[in-house]
Amino acid sequence: MKPVLSPRVILLVAAIVFVALMLWVRTHPEKPVDPIMDALDELKKGMGLTVQPLPGPNGGLPVLEVEPGSPADRLGFRKGDRILTVGDRSIWHVLMLTEQLSQNLEQGRPFPVLVDSKGTYHAIVVGRGMQGSAGPAGHRTPAAGQQRGRGQ
Repeated sequence: MKPVLSPRVILLVAAIVFVALMLWVRTHPEKPVDPIMDALDELKKGMGLTVQPLPGPNGGLPVLEVEPGSPADRLGFRKGDRILTVGDRSIWHVLMLTEQLSQNLEQGRPFPVLVDSKGTYHAIVVGRGMQGSAGPAGHRTPAAGQQRGRGQ
């Protein structure tokens, strides 16, 4: 009586399965983990805000783009602004920015984001559910210690 499957047949089937798996793995690579790109995507999707991932020459994270009608636009962020602090923390990396925004939003209280707009420092008050057109959100308030001009 002959065996149903000879060792050669089993070896041939195993080799074919191995080659098929190798081809599948090479054509379906894992998505590389990139926390910086994930943070940038989170900011763009959540707030409509695109920032430079690392600080500019004068510190702070430069705002590269603000989507019209987005929460960031309604709050008063503008292209060319530099985000300096969130709450009481200095910001020097996009990962810090997303972390601080998340932590402050989880607390549920409004918090200031200090922004430099071409030499003018002001705080943008951010909070959960704020629209920017009603209440304190979106109002640019002078930073503490900043002298106000005449007529204000």
